[in-house]
Parts: sequence; structure tokens; C-alpha cells
Amino acid sequence: MTSKSTPGDGDPFSDLKLASFTLLRELQGRSRCTVCEASRKFFCYTCCRPVKELEGKLPHVELPIKIDIIKHSLEVDGKSTAVHASILAPEQVHLYTYPCIPEYKEPSKVLLVYPSETARTLKELLPEKKKGDGNQSQNGNDLPTAKRRRTVDTLFERVVFIDSTWSQSRKMFADERLRDLPCVVLTERKTYFWRTQDKEETYLATIEAVYYFLTELHESTSDLPYDGRYDNLMYFFVYMFRIIAESKQEASIKTKAKGAKKAKCEANVT
Repeated sequence: MTSKSTPGDGDPFSDLKLASFTLLRELQGRSRCTVCEASRKFFCYTCCRPVKELEGKLPHVELPIKIDIIKHSLEVDGKSTAVHASILAPEQVHLYTYPCIPEYKEPSKVLLVYPSETARTLKELLPEKKKGDGNQSQNGNDLPTAKRRRTVDTLFERVVFIDSTWSQSRKMFADERLRDLPCVVLTERKTYFWRTQDKEETYLATIEAVYYFLTELHESTSDLPYDGRYDNLMYFFVYMFRIIAESKQEASIKTKAKGAKKAKCEANVT
């Protein structure tokens, strides 16, 4: 069952095909993580697993490529959205805490999502790769879908994301284990993350970056329009976004009502 309900007009996620939020709404209080026994709501961000009441009930997302997320050691686990991807696509998403970085035996087959000086978009990168491998037709037309998918699988084994503040990410990128990886840059989009860094609104939360990368990958490698297959990666993000939006809306209504009541009292006094 999918849900497209919104808390009001202007919801930026109204077109996403998301699983129902009923089980999240109905879950009362907090639970103990079955591994570390810490008190958690919905999932344990330390152990990267859902609470017992949600085990086997959350949406499961199949990804076309393996994903590694390298989190800065100073990034607070409870504030990071990287864990969302690990819980909703556990077979293909792995989290690491810097300076722990996997050893990539073939760096050329690993993509790093980072806006370096040499970074290219997926649409720029994939045709070049295909041409270099002799898999692109002479007139530059794209390959049939099935062949393009095999080409992507052959060229790239996984994609890496950095989970940190912008200033932290620059220091991490200086690490030789990351800086030599081919970089890809995403199309600029507005973030809807509720925890801002006092930066431009195009600085995405990690789960937003993962989701948009996958949709761009689909658009760059498939003849078929995107069908929402990765939308549930945004499941927790959208739920929290809407809860916070509803809370702000209610607070605004109360503030306006309080102001109107005060103005009426002052008018009566005069």
C-alpha cells in the first residue's frame, strides 16, 4: 500500500510513491534496541536496525548499485540521515565512520559523489565511459537499455557518499583514499532538511543525495521513465519532514490566535 497524502498544500514530496505511514503513526512511545538496548524511536541509529515492533514491516528498497557512506566521526549519529538508507536497503548500503574507509582494489570502478574540480554529471560520465569501452555506437546513440545497464554494472562497482558538514567533507576529501576516486556531481536541487548548516539551500542531506543520485542514474541508463522504485528511500525523511511541518503550522496558528486575543484585549481596554 502506498501513501500520497500530504499535510497541506505545497508539500514537495506529494508525487513520491511512499509506503503507508500508518505503522509509524501508531507506534506508541519508544522501544529498546534489541542489540544495544538503547531507547529508540522507529530505529536504532547506532546499530542501524529498526526497533522490534517494526522488524519486517518497513519498506524494502532494491538498489542497482552498492553504496558506501563514510560518516565523519564528529557527525552526530542521531542527526544523520545516512542510517535511513542502511535500514531501508540493508543489503546494498554500508556505513563507515571516518577514518575507517574500505579498501577499493579498483578505484576507477568506484564513484564518489563530491563536487570536486574534476567532477562530472552522470550523463557526461557514462557516455564517455561507454565510448572508451567500445560500447557506444559510432553515431553517439545510446545503447539498448539492457546493454546500458550491463555497462554500468561493469564500469562501476559502487558509489561513495560523504556524510558530514561541508567543512568536514573538504578535509575528508583530502584523504588520498578518497581524492583519487572519480567524482560525480548531482544536478542542483533544493534541500528540505530541517537541520540547516547556514549554507546554500542546495546543500542536500545525505539521504536526499543518495535518492537523487539513484533517480539520475536511472534516467541516464534506462529508456523507461522513472517509476518511483527508489522513492521509499525517503520514507523516514518525508515522515519526519511532514511531522515537523505540521508542528510548525500548529505553532503558527497558536501564535496568531494568541496575538489576536491580545490585540482584542488591548482594544477593549482603550
